[in-house]
Amino acid sequence: MSSSSCPASTTPTTSRVWIGLACAAALVAGGGLTWWMEGRGDRQFAGYLEVRSTQICATRSGLVTRRLAAEGMEVTLRKPIVELSDPILEEKIEDQTEIVASLEETLKQAVAQAEVEFDWREKELHAQICDARLKSADFLKEKFNHELRKNMLADVLATNETALWDDNDPFYRSIILEPRMPEMERINTALRLETASNAADVSAAQVEICDRQIQQLQKVTNDLPARIRRKVGVDASEANLARAKETLTRLTARREQLTIVSPAIGRVGVYRVSEGDRVEPGMPIVELLDSAKRFLKVEVPSTSIADFTIQRNVRLTFPGNVACEGRIYSIAPQASPRADGSMSDPVIIAYVEPAGLPWPELPVGARVGVQLSR
Repeated sequence: MSSSSCPASTTPTTSRVWIGLACAAALVAGGGLTWWMEGRGDRQFAGYLEVRSTQICATRSGLVTRRLAAEGMEVTLRKPIVELSDPILEEKIEDQTEIVASLEETLKQAVAQAEVEFDWREKELHAQICDARLKSADFLKEKFNHELRKNMLADVLATNETALWDDNDPFYRSIILEPRMPEMERINTALRLETASNAADVSAAQVEICDRQIQQLQKVTNDLPARIRRKVGVDASEANLARAKETLTRLTARREQLTIVSPAIGRVGVYRVSEGDRVEPGMPIVELLDSAKRFLKVEVPSTSIADFTIQRNVRLTFPGNVACEGRIYSIAPQASPRADGSMSDPVIIAYVEPAGLPWPELPVGARVGVQLSR
């Protein structure tokens, strides 16, 4: 009985020894595999797809009325993105529009009044000009008659010859009947000559006065429209209307600023505001993504950052097991703490750009496997 119990007691011990040896071998093999993989650089890190982006921010305060470009839409330069509304601005525009309409009506009334006054004043001035011209013609005729009489009397005194006169004129009869003019008659003739000369001078002066009056009336006629416009307030109404329209133009330009447009070509990202939200100047609205400039942000534990060097190639595994390549082009100058706040190894961000074949089209933020290449 005793001899048959010994082998049974040693069998479990032997099994435990073999299990321990197997575990030790597994640990050694795992460590060796890890060492071998580290030596080959086959460790995998998490990278996240990013693109160069342009932040679109509000330029003024207002309420988001509409989003004019859908998320993911490709937009061109100056493409409307978001439409804002400003109730205070709209009220100002409405009030200013009413002011402009009122001033336009005031201007129309002033212009109509000016036209009526100009018509009757112009007729009055034209009548005065015509009267002055008629007087000038009469005085000119008298001047010619007096000058003719003066010349004839001067000829009579100089040559003692007769001229054609009306036979009923006593002056004519005296000359015809008395070839030899008596001294008294010569004196009377000289006096008549002086009188005719003076009358001709007076008529010439009256003609000149009439001409000056006509010129003055003509100048008043030419200046009449401007004077009447100032008198009835046309100029003032036009100035007020111009200022009101300028103010309305400025307000309308501010309304145009309520439409936020794309500053560049790209793809619309995720909106940070919804319709009905109020925005203030500088508040982010949406990012404009440049799909042609994509890169990866790779989270590297600080203990492994020594293996990441600029211009080193990496192997990438995109969702769907799509294999591509990349190249490290930048490394953050300092580590970032863990997002979960733990005290474990902090991470350093390495930036990877495309190298080789084009990367597949994936949403921004997609996770990508990153492995260091030898």
